[in-house]
Amino acid sequence: MPIQSAFFQTELIFHRFNGKVEPRDGFYKIHTPNLPSYYWGNLLYFLAPPKSGDGERWVQLFKQEFAEHPGVQHMTLAWDGPCDGQLNEEERTEFTKFIQQGFEADECLTLALDLEQAVAWGRPRNPRITTAEFRPLRSSEWDQAVKLALSIWPKRVGHPCSDKFVLGKMRNYQSMLEANLGWWMGAFIEGQLVGGLGLFFSSEVGRFQMVQMDEKFRNQGLTTALLIETIERVQQEKRTKKLVIVAEPDSIPAKIYQNVGFKFVEKNLGICRAPGAS
Repeated sequence: MPIQSAFFQTELIFHRFNGKVEPRDGFYKIHTPNLPSYYWGNLLYFLAPPKSGDGERWVQLFKQEFAEHPGVQHMTLAWDGPCDGQLNEEERTEFTKFIQQGFEADECLTLALDLEQAVAWGRPRNPRITTAEFRPLRSSEWDQAVKLALSIWPKRVGHPCSDKFVLGKMRNYQSMLEANLGWWMGAFIEGQLVGGLGLFFSSEVGRFQMVQMDEKFRNQGLTTALLIETIERVQQEKRTKKLVIVAEPDSIPAKIYQNVGFKFVEKNLGICRAPGAS
């Protein structure tokens, strides 16, 4: 079944390694056994936006597909569709029915960088940049990456998550690194890891994950410099021709990525219902 979305195409890099991707009639079932609370790792992904009657049908399909996985208490439904994320009148009507059932909309922007068209970048002019070191983490430094993630992700405004969830995500990334599927780049100040990101590859594209910077070192150009160093490393090693990154609409990260050279590809829309919501 062909998938149009660059977001979901690159999500499959992680789902296929860490979980199960099972095609069904008109949709995919995605299941991540070791992270049952992961909304975007346990979901149904449909090949078209919801039509009349899908509000009830999709909910029942999710219940059927995950009946054997009692740890999955949430419900996430997403779909392929127009790159602008817009819904027609019929689709909006059905979308409203989902909201009435306790679902919440979850939007993101997918941005991409064509490395065959990318040019050299100037570094941000900040004294911090000259004293920083940007490089892949050594295996002995992985605990620092986990510690940094735990200091940032559980506290994100609007998207809190448990330490257990973050540890599970980081274990999955570590397994992918050990399988040589990507890199984990770090920003170091005086030997201390203050920022980092993951970049993982399929045969045709690379997808960024968990771009993060210690709060004390933000707004100093370090995230921009880290991204540029990573992109230039990809170019030097000719690892892929295209890079994809995802951000929330109208967010500071989205602006940083676009300033680096990433271009809008699509707006992605899905719906999630938390455990116990109705």
